[in-house]
Amino acid sequence: MSRYASVHVSTEHFTYEADRKMFIAEASDLPISGLGRVYEDAVDTGLVLVSSRTGKEITFVVADVETRCGDIMAWSLTSTTGGFKMTIFND
Repeated sequence: MSRYASVHVSTEHFTYEADRKMFIAEASDLPISGLGRVYEDAVDTGLVLVSSRTGKEITFVVADVETRCGDIMAWSLTSTTGGFKMTIFND
């Protein structure tokens, strides 16, 4: 599959918990209006996280969406490499 990712976000918008390899953010703190397609030839949605220090990119795809009473509470994403995780809370 070719990489396509239409949504790129800097690590400066996330808190990183190194012991859990987890990036955490609130949706309202991100400079995006939503997640996008990650691959041109697949329906996976997610984003590309860009290191604010090195410029290195890590692709994340949505693994789960937590809902309560029909409202989205959070998106859980996993990286396609490196074993990283991400949670974006819908505040």
